[in-house]
This record gives sequence, structure tokens and C-alpha cells, in this order.
Amino acid sequence: MKENTKKGVSRREFLGLSALGLASLTILPSWAMNGVRIAPSDRVVLGFIGLGQQALSDFKGFAACPGVQVAACCDVDTMKTERFRRRVAEWQASKGMNQRCDQYEFYEDLLERKDIDAIEVATPDHWHALCVFPFLSVCGYTMIL
Repeated sequence: MKENTKKGVSRREFLGLSALGLASLTILPSWAMNGVRIAPSDRVVLGFIGLGQQALSDFKGFAACPGVQVAACCDVDTMKTERFRRRVAEWQASKGMNQRCDQYEFYEDLLERKDIDAIEVATPDHWHALCVFPFLSVCGYTMIL
């Protein structure tokens, strides 16, 4: 008699393994920084508005905090924007993170992003309210300097 030896994975095993794989993606999401896994609930995605000396100084402080990710920066002066983006890219490279910091000229474009958890506003005093109130209306956190 001929034996029926089927090699491979049965449909039932495939569905079980697929469900297990999908479940693990939802249960164990994390982000690595310096080899340390940081859960999405423990990380803060920052956007910077105003990129002068105050913003550079504040960036150094934020960069020392675990779980911080800088996703966007904004200034009307493109030289300041490029300088800030380079500093962020160097920091991200040193930490093994994805090197991405989107640049904006208009703060409204930065505020439209849904992935930013908090913004750091280092603009002249008379611009603070214009930058902050639209962000706060979407329940964001802000540091005003």
C-alpha cells in the first residue's frame, strides 16, 4: 500500500502560527535605543518650533532622556533648520535610531502631524501663544521658553 506522507504545514497549523505571530506584534511593540527596548507608551515624540540657540540647548537636555524621539523641526530661517536637523541626525545615528527629522518652514504644518506627542516652543515671546494654542486644542503637551 502506498503511504501518504505529506510534507509541509497543514492549514490548521498555518492559521495557528499566523494568529500567534499577529498577536505577538500587538502585545510586544517596542522601540530600541542603545539596545534598550522602550515601549511606545514610554516614549515621547517631539517637535521643535524655533531653532535658535535656546532650542539647541534644550535639545541637548531632551537627548539625555531615554525614550525621546525628535520627529520634526520648524523655523523660518532655513540655515537654522538645517543646522538643527544635522545635530538631530548625528544624535540619532549615535543612538542607532532611524535618522529622520522632518523640516518645516511653517509651524502650522508641523502642528498638523498626529504622531507628535509634545512640542518645544523656543520662539520670541510674542509668537508663543500662536504656536501653542492650536496644539493644546488637540490635547498635546508643550514646553514654552
